[in-house]
Amino acid sequence: MLFVAIVLWVTSILLLLTDYRKVQIRWLALATFFGGCGGIAVYLHETVRPSWNTTIHSPAAIQFMEVFQAFFSLLNYYGLPYAFIMCALYFIPYRASSLKRVHVALFLLIPPLITYILSPSYTPHQPVNHLWMSVWAIPYILAGSWFIASMPSPNLAMRTANTLTKLAILPPVLFAAVVGYVLPSFDIYGMWRYNPWFISFAFFLFLIAMFKTGFLGVRLYIERKRMDSTLRAITSGSSILHHAIKNEIGKIRLFSEKMRNEALQQGNDDWCEDVRVIEEASDRVLAMIQKVQGQTKDHKLVEEVLPLQNWVNEVVRSLGLPSRSVQIAVHCDPAIAIQGDQAQLTETLTNLCRNAIEAMPQGGMLTIRSHIGKRKHVLEISDSGIGMSSAQLKKAVDPFYTTKSGGLNFGLGLAYCYQVIKKHNGNLSLHSREGQGTRVTLIFPARRWHVMNDSVAGTTKEEQKWTRSAL
Repeated sequence: MLFVAIVLWVTSILLLLTDYRKVQIRWLALATFFGGCGGIAVYLHETVRPSWNTTIHSPAAIQFMEVFQAFFSLLNYYGLPYAFIMCALYFIPYRASSLKRVHVALFLLIPPLITYILSPSYTPHQPVNHLWMSVWAIPYILAGSWFIASMPSPNLAMRTANTLTKLAILPPVLFAAVVGYVLPSFDIYGMWRYNPWFISFAFFLFLIAMFKTGFLGVRLYIERKRMDSTLRAITSGSSILHHAIKNEIGKIRLFSEKMRNEALQQGNDDWCEDVRVIEEASDRVLAMIQKVQGQTKDHKLVEEVLPLQNWVNEVVRSLGLPSRSVQIAVHCDPAIAIQGDQAQLTETLTNLCRNAIEAMPQGGMLTIRSHIGKRKHVLEISDSGIGMSSAQLKKAVDPFYTTKSGGLNFGLGLAYCYQVIKKHNGNLSLHSREGQGTRVTLIFPARRWHVMNDSVAGTTKEEQKWTRSAL
C-alpha cells in the first residue's frame, strides 16, 4: 500500500502545480492527500509495525508507532469524504459568496466532528465505528460523485477533458467508499487490497488528461511555462531586432535618396530604377519587422465591456467579402457582454476567422458560437475546411510555425492569439482533423462575462439571428 500513498501524494503535488489558485484544485489535492494517508496507515500496520515489535521492546516506542498509525488512519477516514464533498461543491450550478461557502464548509464539518467525539477510542483492530461513519461519509461521497458526474460539457473539447476527469476521480473514490465504509459495517474487511488497481488506472487517466486535454480545466504547468517563456524571448528579441534594423533602414533610405537626386540631375533612368528597387526592398524589410513586433509586443490591456453578439458581428463584417463561397453563422447570446481589450480581442478574432476562411478554399461554413458554463465561458470558432494533421496540430501554436507560403506571414498569428487570451486570464485550445475542419476554443473566466440589461443588449431580431453568406 506504500505504492498507493506515493501515487496519491504525487497526484496532490501535480494538482497544486497545475493551478493552486483554483479552490476545487486545492480541495481535490487535499482529498488525494487524505487518500494517501490511508495507504500509509495500512503500510505501517502490515509492514512496519510487525518488524518494529520484534526488534524494539520499548513500550513507549510501540505506543508511539500506534499513535503514528492512528494519526494517518483517522486522516483518511474523516478527511477523504469531507475534502471530496467540498471539492465537488464547486461543480454544482450555484453561485455563492465566499462567506456563504465558509458557512457551508463549517456546516458540513459538524457530522465528522460529532462522530469523532462520540466514537470509542481508536484501536488498530477497530479504528472507527464504520456504521456511524457511513451515516455521513457515504452521503458525502455519493453527493460529491453526482456533482462531478453532472459537470457540464458545453463543447466537444470540454466534453473530452471532463470525461477523462470523471473517469480518473469517480471509480477510485467510489471503490474507497465501498471497501472503507460500507463493507466494514458488515464485518467484511480486506477488500482494500484491490485499491492499487483502481489507483493505477486513475493515475494513468490523470496523466493523459494533464498532457492532452486538461484536468479540471488546467493543463500541465510545465507545458504552459514553455510557451510563456518562448513568447517572452520572442518579444524581447523582436524589440531589439526592430530597433537595430530600423536604424540601418534609415541609413539606406538617406543615401538612396541622395543617389536618386543625383541620378535625376544626370538624367540616368537606369540608376533611378535601381534606387527605386533598393527603396522598395528596404520598405519590405521594415514592414516585415514591424509586423513581427506588432504580433509579439506585450501591449497593456485597455479593458471595456463589449456586447458579445454586436462585437462578433462587427468583426465578421470587417472581414469583407471573400472571393470564395463561405457562409458565416454567428450564434451568440445578445444579452451577454465580455470584458476585455477591444483592440486585442478584435485582432485575435479577426486572425482566427481569416485562418478559417483560408482553410476553406472551396467554400464552407464558418461558425462562431458562445457557450455559457458555471465558472468558464467559451467562444468557439469552427470551420469545415481542410483541417490539420496530428503533427501540424501539435506545432500550430508554436511561434514561427506556419503551413502558409508567401506574403508577410511568419506563423505568429496563433501565438499572438494565445498571448492575448492568456492576458485575459483565459485559455486557447485547438482541435482539428484532416478533411474535417478545425475548431478553436477561447475559454474565459466567468468574471469577464456579464449579463446586460435590455437597454444595453437591445438588438434587432435580424441582428439576433444574423447570418452572413459570402458568395
